[in-house]
Amino acid sequence: MIAFLLELRRPVLRTARQMERETGLRPVVSIPEMRPRQMRPKKGFAKIWEDRRLSGQRGRAARLARGPDMTKS
Repeated sequence: MIAFLLELRRPVLRTARQMERETGLRPVVSIPEMRPRQMRPKKGFAKIWEDRRLSGQRGRAARLARGPDMTKS
């Protein structure tokens, strides 16, 4: 609620279009909006590390699916 009230009190210009509309000035430079990159297949050491991580997760899931280990007491 506080953030909303502060925004109403002192609005921020977030885009080049907003700046043009509000001030009548055209920005010289604007920082583009960043979107997440598409997942690329991993190569080299990163692929080995990812494979290792995934096999560890599968092993853990299999152990949990079996239930509690009764041999450890």
